[in-house]
Formats: sequence, C-alpha cells, structure tokens
Amino acid sequence: MRRDRGRGGSSSDQRYDRIREARARGYEGDQCGECGNMTLVRNGTCLKCDTCGSTTGCS
Repeated sequence: MRRDRGRGGSSSDQRYDRIREARARGYEGDQCGECGNMTLVRNGTCLKCDTCGSTTGCS
C-alpha cells in the first residue's frame, strides 16, 4: 500500500526551502538569533543581519 504525504511536506523540507531561498537572494542561509529572519550577510569573518543589524558576536 502506498502512502501519499500530501502537499504540506515536512518541517525539515520547509526549512531547507527557506535556506535555498535566502541563499538565492544573496544571504548566507542562517537564521538570525535575535529576530529569526534568514537575512544574515557576511561581515568580515562574522555575520550581520540585514533586518535588525545584529551580529554574530563580532564588533
């Protein structure tokens, strides 16, 4: 018997879709620890969020 998953997909599939979309837009594909958006860009050796301005620990 074959089971269909439907159109919803799993949460991991949705996460990978968000990562692919972020990378296609020029972002790193990581989620910001402050605001949760996937708009982190490389800032030297660190990452900076284009949405809220938070960094990954670098000054």
